[in-house]
Amino acid sequence: MSDFIKPTDGRLRLCTVKGFPITGFVQCVRVYETLCKPYLTAQLIIIDNDNLIDNLAIKGMDEVFFSFDSPPNTDVYEQTMYVLQMSAHQSPTNIKTQIYEMDLIGFAYFNDKGNLVQRSIGQEAGTAVIGDIWESYLAQKDADISIPVQSDGFIGSETEKSSLDHMKPFAAIDKVRKYLKFDSPSIFYRDRYIANLVPFSYLFSNQGSQQTYIQKETWGINFFDPNIYQAIIVAEADVDKNFNGEGLGGAGGAKDIAKTAQQGISVFNEIFGILSKHQPMQSIGGALGGLASSISSKLGGSPNIMATNPFRFMPGTAPDTKAMNDQQYAAESKNGPQLKIKVPLQTGLFATVGKGITAKLLPSSGDFFGGVNNLSGWWLVKDICHELYTDKRDVKATTTMQCIRKSY
Repeated sequence: MSDFIKPTDGRLRLCTVKGFPITGFVQCVRVYETLCKPYLTAQLIIIDNDNLIDNLAIKGMDEVFFSFDSPPNTDVYEQTMYVLQMSAHQSPTNIKTQIYEMDLIGFAYFNDKGNLVQRSIGQEAGTAVIGDIWESYLAQKDADISIPVQSDGFIGSETEKSSLDHMKPFAAIDKVRKYLKFDSPSIFYRDRYIANLVPFSYLFSNQGSQQTYIQKETWGINFFDPNIYQAIIVAEADVDKNFNGEGLGGAGGAKDIAKTAQQGISVFNEIFGILSKHQPMQSIGGALGGLASSISSKLGGSPNIMATNPFRFMPGTAPDTKAMNDQQYAAESKNGPQLKIKVPLQTGLFATVGKGITAKLLPSSGDFFGGVNNLSGWWLVKDICHELYTDKRDVKATTTMQCIRKSY
């Protein structure tokens, strides 16, 4: 098996705390990017048999650098972040081993805690004011800011100036954002490279597709497939059929589309408990089924299960007083379709939040006839998590993306 390609393999190139290398002690690194925060977050899981971490006397705001990649991809993901908090517990299998969980965060978070904004605004564009606050109070040890679209109009005037009095930088930015004049609400976030302030509509109209991902009938079965690195390992879709003008619900509205598999898809109806198996090409299903099952444990392949819910809510009348699951569906029907996919880290390295990806998903009857369902196509990446394990497991390196469409 060592001669085959490994689409979910990865490598931690370097990890340092306070400049001291701890690469060999890191079991897992996770990095999170989101459209909802103007800074990045991350987590390290450290297995320490030598009392190293305790001797380093790590405290909040200590610098942590890490970099990883996933050959044959030549792109390297690297970030410098800072300790937010750390916890430890003893290993359940070895009394001499300590397991540390270290939460990391971008330095803009600490800059916000340590600064107060005192500024007058006299006939200035709101976007210019926000850019100045970021550069003056938040950019230290963090990224620059990109503001590709300037807001219309001005805040304050030469004779009657507005002011920001003793406010934390993020609070001051949020206050100014309320006065920005765009064709849609503004969004302030940090992607892999830089901080961004843009109208929400700009993300949908000006960001192309970073990468195309394919949900295969059997993920991992063909070791020589050049597209194996773009294979979708897991896809979970939340969509309400009402958004497509197709009336009240129906089992065609997919709730979950899970791991890919053996020449067919199992469809499970949550309400009625009905499980059916669609195998359009039974003749080759049996021949390949044994091979698929023999390698599934090696590369993570398992039956592709689509769970559907035949009862959905009308978008305009979805009640908020239902049980927890009903509330979830109500929120989904109001917010529009969302998609979560997990892919090998090779392709994940090319993606970041605020930009688009193209997903090719299996329809409920399989992909033998070239069809794709209405969830396929362009999506905007809202959240992303890169996850890399350094121990000996089959699936070591993946990227999970939460995506949205314009009806959100």
